[in-house]
Amino acid sequence: MADGNQNLSKEDILNRIDVLLNKMSKERLLFFLSQIEDKPVKWKRKSPRKSCFISVDYDTLNYSGNKKIHNLSTSGAYIEAGESFSLGQDITLWLSVPDKDTPFIKIPAKVVRRDRAGIGVEFEELTEAQRRIIKKVEKAG
Repeated sequence: MADGNQNLSKEDILNRIDVLLNKMSKERLLFFLSQIEDKPVKWKRKSPRKSCFISVDYDTLNYSGNKKIHNLSTSGAYIEAGESFSLGQDITLWLSVPDKDTPFIKIPAKVVRRDRAGIGVEFEELTEAQRRIIKKVEKAG
């Protein structure tokens, strides 16, 4: 929360939240509701994300493309995306890596968040080798 918001009354905070919620799609509202009703601890990431600007190729059932990763960790990433992605949608990332023996790695993921600028994906069952490579990419990114 920005420093200027610390002095807001509870009513002002609720009014601002109401304005933000009214801008969300029904799908996003339902996802948000399930998160705060069921398991609010899910809000915490499994591992901290590092800001970066790395190109990534991706495939879904409907299309393929190339976008930029804005932050990355061994648990997931935030990807710039203008296309229409659905929460829970499967996506395969092809991440270029700074390793001459392994020029890229294939990472299966799920869309767990989306907004106007992009999508948050959670990686599914990475191998230890993939985790090490992602950590190298984080450092290079």
